[in-house]
Amino acid sequence: MSLKDLKIEKVYRNLSNDVINDFYIPVLREAVLYKRAVGFFNSSALYEIAVGLRNLVINNGRIQLIVSPKLEEDDVKAIITGYKTRE
Repeated sequence: MSLKDLKIEKVYRNLSNDVINDFYIPVLREAVLYKRAVGFFNSSALYEIAVGLRNLVINNGRIQLIVSPKLEEDDVKAIITGYKTRE
């Protein structure tokens, strides 16, 4: 399957769609790059889409995030651990 094979709606709304299962997970399963800019962020957002992110990693994909500078201490530790593991 590829991104072209997915049925992607023009609009997703939290109240009328299951955005995670209808959009994020199927798209991330096929993606090689995930870019996101948000004013609020914590790692639980990544946990929610982890099934899709697994395939992004298998596809040698990358994640690029621009997030609020107000991160939880656990999120900062996880980022630091990730960079150390990568080295």
